[in-house]
Amino acid sequence: MKNRVSRSSIAAALGLALVIVPASVLAAPMSSSEVTQAELDALQQGQSRSEIIDKLGAPENAPKWLDGSSSLVYEILDPVLGWQRVYVDIDTDGKLLRVQTPMSNSAAESQE
Repeated sequence: MKNRVSRSSIAAALGLALVIVPASVLAAPMSSSEVTQAELDALQQGQSRSEIIDKLGAPENAPKWLDGSSSLVYEILDPVLGWQRVYVDIDTDGKLLRVQTPMSNSAAESQE
């Protein structure tokens, strides 16, 4: 009987830990690639990839796409959604094409 109580206590503690951990993950930035909306707003179309990295710092990720373009991936704190990824899209010439934020994607979907 004592073993069953111990196992159930352990299971309860693990369940509580699983509930607490996701909340703590949301409270902290995902990495050092955090940017603000003001920094994103200051970017200008046609800026070079190196100028963008100089202003925003190193991205979390920098995927290259099949068409030759690429993205610089940063994070921004949305007051409603929490930490969200932002894609700074770079064209095949290495210049800023567009900035995709969770809010800009929502607005584009609602207009369609």
